[in-house]
Amino acid sequence: MGVDYCKVIGGGGGIRTHATLFESEFSKLLPSASRRRLQYAIISENSLVENSKIRYNSDNMAALSKENQQSQSTLKNPEGTVREGIPDQPAKLEPEKSLFSWRAASRPFKRRDREFWITVLGIAGLCGVVLFLIEGVMPVILIISLVFLFYILSTVEPEEINYEITNKGIKIAGRRTDKEVLNRFWFSKRFDSELLVFEMLVLPGRLEVVINPKDKETIK
Repeated sequence: MGVDYCKVIGGGGGIRTHATLFESEFSKLLPSASRRRLQYAIISENSLVENSKIRYNSDNMAALSKENQQSQSTLKNPEGTVREGIPDQPAKLEPEKSLFSWRAASRPFKRRDREFWITVLGIAGLCGVVLFLIEGVMPVILIISLVFLFYILSTVEPEEINYEITNKGIKIAGRRTDKEVLNRFWFSKRFDSELLVFEMLVLPGRLEVVINPKDKETIK
């Protein structure tokens, strides 16, 4: 009998309301065994409704999560159309282009005459004697080393190398110095050589490049 009553109550969405009214109005007319079966059936129906709500919320959350994943994997191309599953394209690197190149000596150079070397040796000898009497032999060895180095640099002509100005910096014998570390530039002259001088943002602080006098206007 309790099972039949449960079938009558189970229809529609108002299961809890109808079951409560039925229990309050007719539970006193039922035997104790039927009343217990009726209460058990009502509790089962209420649990079924709650489980349905939980399952409905879980399905909605799963659907929203799937939509979010699809929207994140969707990218727009420059024309505004949507393309799925295509990763970001890396920015294209600008190719290096040569703007101007020339050949010149690797360093400023000037050949000295005999009178110059006689003067240098006289001054070095006098300083060497004074320092030998004050400090000993070590300052004399240092002076001799410096004079010998200066003599080599003034007698051996430097080799000619390639210089090149590009859109990314300046190349000296194939070795590039990036334009990001170069600041201002100006022209100078040392010995018999024309120089293009760059101020650098890193050590050593400046870069000197030998140029040909005829190329000065072109480099400007």
